[in-house]
Amino acid sequence: MTKDRDLLEALFVQQLGFAPASEVISAGAQWLVQRERGASLVDVLRERGLLDARQVKLVRALVDEAIAAHGGDAAVTLDSLPEATRDSLEGISATLRPGQTPQRSDTSMSFDSLETPENIGTEAKGRYTFDTGPRGRVEELGRGGAGRVVLARDHFLGRDVALKELHRDITQNPKFDTLHVRNLEARFLREARVTGQLEHPAIVPVYELGRRRDGTLYYTMRRVRGRTLAQAFTDSGDLAGRLALLPDLLTACRAVAAAHHRDVVHRDLKPQNVMLGPHGETYVMDWGLARVMGKADRTRKTPMQLAPDLTGGRDLGPVGTPSYMSPEQAHGDRDALDARSDVWGLGAMLFELLTGRAPYVGRSPWEVLAEVRSGPPPKVKALEPAAPAELVAVCEKALSWEREHRYAHAGELASELEAWLSGARVKAYDYSAAEVLRRTYRRYRALALLGATTFIVVLVVAIVSAVGVRRERDEARAMSRFFLADVAPALANVPGAAEVWSQLSSSALEVFSTGVDPERGAFSDRLLLARTWNDVAHQAWRVGQRERARSALEQAMRMLGPLQQQRPDDVAVSAAVIEHDTWLADLLIDEGREEAAIVQLESLLTRADALKTRAPDDAAALRVHALVLSRLAVVRFTRGDIPLALSLSARARDAAFAFRRAAPHDDRASSAVLDESNNLSLAQFASGKRAEALTTLRDASRLAQTMRSQHDSKELQAAHATVLVTLARALDPREDATERRDVLLQGRRMLAELLVADPARNFELFDATQLALLDGDVTAAWQWAQRIEALNVSAEFEEAVLAAAFATGHDDVVRQKARETSPGSPGAVALYGALVEALAGNTQLARAHLAKCFELECVEPLVWHSAMVLRRTAGREDAVAVTLRNIANEHPLAVGDAAAIEAGLRALDAQLRGAQ
Repeated sequence: MTKDRDLLEALFVQQLGFAPASEVISAGAQWLVQRERGASLVDVLRERGLLDARQVKLVRALVDEAIAAHGGDAAVTLDSLPEATRDSLEGISATLRPGQTPQRSDTSMSFDSLETPENIGTEAKGRYTFDTGPRGRVEELGRGGAGRVVLARDHFLGRDVALKELHRDITQNPKFDTLHVRNLEARFLREARVTGQLEHPAIVPVYELGRRRDGTLYYTMRRVRGRTLAQAFTDSGDLAGRLALLPDLLTACRAVAAAHHRDVVHRDLKPQNVMLGPHGETYVMDWGLARVMGKADRTRKTPMQLAPDLTGGRDLGPVGTPSYMSPEQAHGDRDALDARSDVWGLGAMLFELLTGRAPYVGRSPWEVLAEVRSGPPPKVKALEPAAPAELVAVCEKALSWEREHRYAHAGELASELEAWLSGARVKAYDYSAAEVLRRTYRRYRALALLGATTFIVVLVVAIVSAVGVRRERDEARAMSRFFLADVAPALANVPGAAEVWSQLSSSALEVFSTGVDPERGAFSDRLLLARTWNDVAHQAWRVGQRERARSALEQAMRMLGPLQQQRPDDVAVSAAVIEHDTWLADLLIDEGREEAAIVQLESLLTRADALKTRAPDDAAALRVHALVLSRLAVVRFTRGDIPLALSLSARARDAAFAFRRAAPHDDRASSAVLDESNNLSLAQFASGKRAEALTTLRDASRLAQTMRSQHDSKELQAAHATVLVTLARALDPREDATERRDVLLQGRRMLAELLVADPARNFELFDATQLALLDGDVTAAWQWAQRIEALNVSAEFEEAVLAAAFATGHDDVVRQKARETSPGSPGAVALYGALVEALAGNTQLARAHLAKCFELECVEPLVWHSAMVLRRTAGREDAVAVTLRNIANEHPLAVGDAAAIEAGLRALDAQLRGAQ
């Protein structure tokens, strides 16, 4: 065994944290005596209990690999080390020279000005107890080379704590000299004091520092439950999942910033040292390698109040974990280590958040270390093209090879992450005009919805219209897509938005389309345009702009037709075509051509089934499968085909769940699950399956709460509110009084919040009207209904207006709608018209209205829906009974089949009396 190889082995032993330099030096003297027997330095270290067989094997394998990489020559390998590292080996090298007496290493701690470990108080008798498992072992929360963390019960304070202690087989082993033990204790004290003095919510507090009754040093701290950030990265699965962890990384940055403010650097920042608690807590752990920067490094006014000796310790070569180690750490440049080295570590964690891997990877620590020393890490965009550009810029600044180009301290990095999360501008990123506008809009979305939306969109149109050069035109296209996808949904419920829509179509979309040939344009551009026009068509349909929707669908087909011919098997194209044809079916329904719509939807379902079979994990394929099932279920329900609607609704809900599994972070998927659960419950109620329907609704409400606790949005909140509306309708006011009261309060509060942020959300106004009626607050119901009327929205919302008008005695509103040539909701107009005229004693007119209900073949769902709204609505319950008696007394009616009408009346009577 050569001296050079022993030096290399000694270096790896120390760098891997298996033994401190002082013990390696001490072992060197013993090795001089034993080497003639063929023993190596690691053999001596193993005899002393510092290394186990696995560690010996690892050290030797690493040295073999390092030597092999340098032509099999240990001396050449040693010479290839950085100068700082070779210098740090001098103490060990001197020990390996025969005739020398080992000297005390200058890396050891001096206790001249420190409170000595012997002066630390002894643990109070009976304060801590330890639970043992079936094998009689204390539960360990963590273990390292020199110590371990165990779960303990603090009987003084009545709580569980994490107790960290040095290994007794080291501190009480006579084989170890006093110097080694004192060095271990000094480092242990440093960690306890650093952690204890850094007061921050994201740094685990130290409760007590003491000595066990057997003499072993310990300190106690809060027990942290949860998982590491490294585990969270693994569990998240994709970029969207990892981005959801950015707030946790921001909290870690703030904790490290607090340490930097007190001149403390962590030096071992990595995802494994960040813990995420079960209630949203984040902690930066393991301050064992922390050091206080020397006076020359200090730039702030409140340095850490530790003994001066703790600022002067010397490190042997690199300190930290190679994959997350800064270049200066990798080169063992102690003098260069400062807050910017920690910024690198935090930047390395951001790199892993964006890409799913560490900045440097390799087959061994030696190989990783060589990669770190060789140059900057790979570009984020090369590993993850979808990474947000601003965060990429922040990450690359934090990982600047020259430390002077990094953020000066963790506080600056935290500010950048906070800016990105809040929608503010990130200093590290060079924004284009379009990007500035996009980020400004997102930041002030609420303001835009309250009145500035038209101004912002007109501004966008002006910018888009002014573009000329190629780069600006590319930006304009990107900007147009953003506004059509993000602003259009917000504009959908804004009064007077039609003009803005016109401006967007004539300017933004035209610019985006410029140069995109439907036959030969780039595939991604054509598909993007088709999807955008599909979105425009759907949003236009939602606000009642039927012609605009039809025109948009024609534009979408200009792109989709050639794409379908050129790529008939492409999943994305097939999904876009199915979505396009589904929106066409909606237009057929609006035109009263329900039979044609059903034929088209059934054909689409066959295609969607085939697409899902061909691409069972593709989110786009699963989305359109759920969409077609949903539309077909709804039209069957409104036609009164309840058994088929029930079957289709169940399939639609299953399809929505499949979509969410494929796209867990897509709000559309989560909202679809809630919407389809709600539709299923309606079909279950109409089928007489009240218990099943209540279970469906309660499960959906619980799921909504879970989803919103993980990631909330207006879309999820609105879908949750819809579920609560149906649940409030279904709960019996007598048997389920408490639950019903809670649901009404929760639903009304949720809808009020949504409508404050966006006063023109037509679907939420519809739900708010119904909940107010169910709660007996007819005044509020009528106020909501008047807002629906003012918006002049789709006819499907008229039913809530009619119900509120009837409940508040505004019979003139019902009569006015009945006089319209083409009432928006003829079934609801006929039903409420019958009730109003019966109350007024106009029996013949009431009979005519009710007959119209049966003529429309939509009695069962309409009656169920209206009855649930009208049930127990302040002061007019008797009106329902009066109406039915007046009509029934005149039976048989002059139109239709008398027996069928009588059966329908009995069903109506039962529904309105509260039977489910």
